[in-house]
Amino acid sequence: MLYTSDTSRQIENIANLLADELNPERIILFGSYAWGVPAKDSDLDLLVIVPESDLKPTRRAIKAHRCLIGIPVAVDILVRTKAEVERAKTIPSSLIKKIVEKGKIIF
Repeated sequence: MLYTSDTSRQIENIANLLADELNPERIILFGSYAWGVPAKDSDLDLLVIVPESDLKPTRRAIKAHRCLIGIPVAVDILVRTKAEVERAKTIPSSLIKKIVEKGKIIF
């Protein structure tokens, strides 16, 4: 999927669906759509930061993916709590640290 105005609308729609389902503090776009050049087969990479959760990260991601059923775009989603993100930001080589520093906030 190349970046077009339609892609921008799809990203906004996906962010809104995730916001309605997960009530996040932030949603950050990362990967080729945020800091590279997306190719026609690129997917969307999102970090969803929720205030807190009793669910394990994989269960949170499943919940996020379920609310996007029917969306014709490939999406990879990380769902982390604010505390998990704060801990990960202290690790210099952490992907979460890179996402927070270089990603694009979309919600």
